[in-house]
Amino acid sequence: MQKGDTLFLYTDGLSESLDGLGNEYGMDRLSQLLTENKALTPNALIELCRKQLNAFAVKSPADDLTLMAIQRTH
Repeated sequence: MQKGDTLFLYTDGLSESLDGLGNEYGMDRLSQLLTENKALTPNALIELCRKQLNAFAVKSPADDLTLMAIQRTH
């Protein structure tokens, strides 16, 4: 990891959460969210992800949900 890079870890409760039509939140949606918001702090990134998931999913999360973001600062 380079200075400023963020490592984002999550359980399948994020990627497998479903909307009202049965569509998964999915890896593509998560990848786009992380790419577009890579300048955020780890806490802000996790909060944004939770907000996006709550807006998307009928039942949030699908099962378990664990999110972790670690940023290299030095």
